[in-house]
Amino acid sequence: MSTARDQLRAARAAGAGVPLEQIGAPDREIAVQILGAFSDYADFTTWLESTVSRGMARKSESARWGLYLTDARNEAEGLRLKREAQEKRERDWQIEQERRQQPKPSNGA
Repeated sequence: MSTARDQLRAARAAGAGVPLEQIGAPDREIAVQILGAFSDYADFTTWLESTVSRGMARKSESARWGLYLTDARNEAEGLRLKREAQEKRERDWQIEQERRQQPKPSNGA
C-alpha cells in the first residue's frame, strides 16, 4: 500500500510541477479506495500516468485527494475495457500465427 501512496504522491508532484516534498501522501483509506476502483494494478498505473498528462494536479483545488478518487472511479471501467480488448487482440494474433505455422494437409497427390 505504501508503494501506491508513494506513486500517487509522485504523480501529483509531477503534474503540479513541484518538488515531491511539497505534496502530502494520501491517507491509507483513500489510497485503498483509489486502488479498489481498478480491477488490475496495470490499469492503476496507466491511470496514474494519465493524471499527469491530463493535468489533474493543476485541476485539484485543495491538497485533498477526492478529485483523484472521483477520476479513478470514472476512468477505471474504460481502462479495463481497453486492456481486455488489447489482450484479446494479442491472443487472436497468437492463434493466427500458430495456425499459419501448422503444416498444410496433403491431398494425397
